[in-house]
Amino acid sequence: LDIVMPHMSGHEVLERLQESDLYDPSRPVLVLTSDGSRQVQRDAWAAGSKDFLTKPLSPSEVRMRVRNLIETRML
Repeated sequence: LDIVMPHMSGHEVLERLQESDLYDPSRPVLVLTSDGSRQVQRDAWAAGSKDFLTKPLSPSEVRMRVRNLIETRML
């Protein structure tokens, strides 16, 4: 989930998702952003993100993080 989007921030998407009947806390959210500040990271964690990556993204790191989230979910 990207934090900076045109009509709604990623934080707002996370908040709305948690309020939705479709919300399943076992489905992890990986936040992607070009703003790697500590405040943005804290906000993402507080909103329910399970992991955080700063752009520019490395394809191998994205694969590793997604794999880790999936494996953690399966435990």
